[in-house]
Amino acid sequence: MSKQENSKREEHFDAIIIGAGPAGLYQLHKLLKLGISVALLEAGSGVGGVWYWNRYPGARLDSESYTYGYFFSDEITNGWNWSEEFVGQPELERYYNFVVDKLDLRSHIQFNTRLDAAHFDVAAREWHLDLSGGRKMSCKFLLPALGILSAPIYPNIPGRDVYSGTMLLTALWPKEKVDLAGKRVAVVGTGASGVQLVSEIAGVVSKLYVFQRTPNWCLPLNNKPISDERSRELRANARTIYERLIAAPNGYIHAEPQMNGADLTAQERRSFYDNLWRQSGLRFFSGNFKDMITDRTVNDSVNEYLAETIRGRIKDPKLAEKLVPRDHGFGTKRPPLEKGYYEAFNQDNVVLVDMREEPIREFSKNGIVTTKEEYPCDVIVIATGFDALTGALERVDIRGVEGKNLKEHWAKGARTHISMFSKGFPNLFMVNGPQGPTGNNTRTSEYIVDFVTSCIEYMQSNGYAVAETTSEAEEHWVQKISDAAKKTLIDGEQTTWLLGTNVEGKVRAPLQFLEGLRAFRKYCSELREQNYKGITFSK
Repeated sequence: MSKQENSKREEHFDAIIIGAGPAGLYQLHKLLKLGISVALLEAGSGVGGVWYWNRYPGARLDSESYTYGYFFSDEITNGWNWSEEFVGQPELERYYNFVVDKLDLRSHIQFNTRLDAAHFDVAAREWHLDLSGGRKMSCKFLLPALGILSAPIYPNIPGRDVYSGTMLLTALWPKEKVDLAGKRVAVVGTGASGVQLVSEIAGVVSKLYVFQRTPNWCLPLNNKPISDERSRELRANARTIYERLIAAPNGYIHAEPQMNGADLTAQERRSFYDNLWRQSGLRFFSGNFKDMITDRTVNDSVNEYLAETIRGRIKDPKLAEKLVPRDHGFGTKRPPLEKGYYEAFNQDNVVLVDMREEPIREFSKNGIVTTKEEYPCDVIVIATGFDALTGALERVDIRGVEGKNLKEHWAKGARTHISMFSKGFPNLFMVNGPQGPTGNNTRTSEYIVDFVTSCIEYMQSNGYAVAETTSEAEEHWVQKISDAAKKTLIDGEQTTWLLGTNVEGKVRAPLQFLEGLRAFRKYCSELREQNYKGITFSK
């Protein structure tokens, strides 16, 4: 095909962003300000990313609403009032639509457009994209902003096509209203989405079977409305709040841990936990002792405290013990926030099915069959988590120099330079890629977007056409990720998406930088001051 014919077939942009979530929308805004041509491709029919797809009953923030939104625009900050400390999915979806319209971004977004493949053309120095429906595009810069938790996984259970009822996935919940009232419902999985869903629907369904493989350490949400006076106060102090967030270890508003639990007596630790327990959100997690996930004795003291709270909320002592985690210490997985989750198991219509005692054998026509019995269900909800961080990228056929496949490059574990670059994939800027920092997701992605944008601006200013990381920089970051994990108890856990061990066959390797956002910002700022050390530029 001639170059002229190809140009008619392919629509070309300077940059193409994949994903209209919080990171993708901010990246679109930043690149448009550079004056380059940009398109954002979104597989769904609306914006919000995780808050577009995860619309199951009970889906809700675990970071304070006013810390999760954008701060770069006074017009956005002053034009929006959060209704609760921790708002639910519908309000978050409305917020991102409000942002898109305020910033006039909608005309640059192409909805219902899924990226199937992206191949780099070395000679042309551009990416060629295959899209759903047979469409083609090309670009100089490709920026996947696919999200940390956006590639849902189904459990390896036979008979899915046999089941005659309704089967739903929390991560791909339908936009149409799903009426669960009076239905027999099974929820498979007790991660964050499972916990939220159970709390929300236990009072309306006729029967609720909760299939639990491993219990979680859950924290009370302690949510409350935000008054008009509080809203005015938040707007007036927006700059101060933002400065606190970006200075914090993980981008949370909570007070930074100051003490080591190992330096205190058992009674002093307990008083400390009592004070944290009365607070809201993730404070018990992010505001706990500095050595909570590095000192086994301190971690055990947290575990026992939380176990007591579970036992105190469950009427049946034997059932309570089934809801107490034994396979991981608190803080080695992100804890779900709940409102009435444990009390739900005191209801006569709620049944806990412990899959350690009776594993699921198969889906049947009428429901779920375990090694002990069959559970008839009108609706089965799959809430078994995600192939985190790498999964969404690996489900696209991404090929770099000499046809190098990204999934194959990561066959022995993710390999990146500061989460944004991977050797052999020029001009591929991963926004929220694997091996990035933990913490408040909007604050972490915000910094990554700013870094990516500054790098592209640097290329423009210096006449560079191609940016690619080096093997040495990649190797250094992989080692840094591993070293950070080894300092924590997380490194020894068996099943966690932070290590990829929740996905069958996935290589065990740390998927996030566990020193957090503040350390990540410091490291990346030093690289930027050295003209983006670890990245080679060519004209």
